[in-house]
Amino acid sequence: MDHKTVYCPKFKHFKDTLVCRLNCPSARRCRVFQDFLRANADAFTARLDAYLIRHPGRYERQFYLEVLRVVKEDVYLVIDTAGKPVMIKKAEILQRAEKGERFPHIYKISSEMELRYQLVPKQAKQGRRKAERPAASKA
Repeated sequence: MDHKTVYCPKFKHFKDTLVCRLNCPSARRCRVFQDFLRANADAFTARLDAYLIRHPGRYERQFYLEVLRVVKEDVYLVIDTAGKPVMIKKAEILQRAEKGERFPHIYKISSEMELRYQLVPKQAKQGRRKAERPAASKA
């Protein structure tokens, strides 16, 4: 198959990667699709953007943060007195404190995250019309 299709282990057939991304509820968990994305991220993003431009109004992007990994060592984001953010370890914060340096804000970094988005079909604005019931005949 060409570079635009992958084998779907869930449905057991080859399918277009745009179908995976736009319609498959398992795309975020599917190892085959995620491996494809890692290998072809730039080309796939360009292809997806071109599709969304050709079909405006069908999907909207919902952004979210996804945890890539949990940081095991104690890493902190400190804001120094000049307002500059610096990432340092706990031992260095304590050493600087002994030397007289103070930080107005200290934040613990617990995970590395990535900004991701999900494509969600836009809902029809018109809504469903209830079928009109025929008037009851008078007897």
